[in-house]
Amino acid sequence: VGEWLKRNGEAVYGKLHPNLLSGSWFRGGNGISGITYGEDLKAVYLWNWISPKDREMYFSGVFSKPVKVTKLSTGEEIPFEYGEDHRILLKKVKREAWEIVPVYKIEFETPLDYRTFHKYPQIWY
Repeated sequence: VGEWLKRNGEAVYGKLHPNLLSGSWFRGGNGISGITYGEDLKAVYLWNWISPKDREMYFSGVFSKPVKVTKLSTGEEIPFEYGEDHRILLKKVKREAWEIVPVYKIEFETPLDYRTFHKYPQIWY
């Protein structure tokens, strides 16, 4: 756990947005993934509980344009697509054997505008 926190601590100990944390610190993750938010809402930390078989997954209802996705544990930039349907498609995601939970940092041009149940499924693997 200590090694995991060294690599992913930003998603746990960083300045997180307090209003979105009240009641639940995982909002918008559907139980498949958890989410924490950066203080300015220009970053989302996606805690990926279940790794997709085909190494691709998407998230619906994101109305803010993403500019960069990185895997916190390695700093690796993750390829992604964002379309008019307000979905972010993450490509080449994988869980390393040593990882407890992979965390992906999604950065946006503007503060996050996320709308629950915009399209189904919200999360796809």
